Formats: sequence, structure tokens, C-alpha cells
Amino acid sequence: MAEKLGLLNRVYYNLPVWMQNVMCSAKGYVICKRRYKRQFYKYLYQYEKGEIDPERELRNFLEIANKTNFYNSLFAKSGFDLNALDIYAEIRKLPILSKQDIIDNYQGIENDKYVGKTIGIGTSGTTGVGLFFPMAVETEMKQWAVWW
Repeated sequence: MAEKLGLLNRVYYNLPVWMQNVMCSAKGYVICKRRYKRQFYKYLYQYEKGEIDPERELRNFLEIANKTNFYNSLFAKSGFDLNALDIYAEIRKLPILSKQDIIDNYQGIENDKYVGKTIGIGTSGTTGVGLFFPMAVETEMKQWAVWW
């Protein structure tokens, strides 16, 4: 993924400004078509009406994370109990991860059992190191519904 992004960046920066503008507009169009589908508006409605339980969403997320090697091990080492009544108290047991933790453990963090469609997401790298990782398209729609 990072190699592909590096090649795209090199091509992009060697284009004339007007072509860079065209590429940005095209990319923005593709992102909007992917992000704001019918499912997005369903999530938005559910969040606005309080139909989605944040604690249940958090538990679902943690259950999925627990299926990866990295988080399964981290949860065990931290004494994290996924079935505890107060899930927020349990989260406080977990260490804060650094970018380097993510980079060093990428293979164990990635959920290789996921079968849905994913997209590549990257951070800007303003602290010196960017992160690139896959995200489920459905998760992106939920994320934007929450932000809206």
C-alpha cells in the first residue's frame, strides 16, 4: 500500500497544477460516492435519533479486535475483561499505543479474517511518521455519520 502511494505521489507532484486540480476533484468525487451512500444516511438517522447504543457499538468493536493476535494478547496481558459490566473501566486498563507500536505490530493488528470491502486510509505524518491501514467501507460511513 505504501509503495503504491509513493508512486502516486511522485506522479502527482510531477504533473502541471491544472492536472493536479483535476486529479483532486476526481478523487473527491470518488470519495463522496463511496462515503455518502444510502447506508450512511441510515446510520446518520439512527445516531441522530439515539437508536444506536454507543456502549454496544464499543463492545462490538472490542469483540472484533479481540479476534486479532495483537489485541487478544494485549487484552490478556492487561487483565482486560470483555464481559465486564463497566466496559469503560476496563478500557482504562489498556495502555495507550504509540505510532511505533502500530508499525511494529501491524500484521498482528490487521484483521485478516475480515471479508468485506476495505479502503486504504493514511494519516498525514505531521509527527514524522504517517500510518497507512485498511478500513472497512462500512466503518468509514459510520465514522462520518458520527462526525456529522
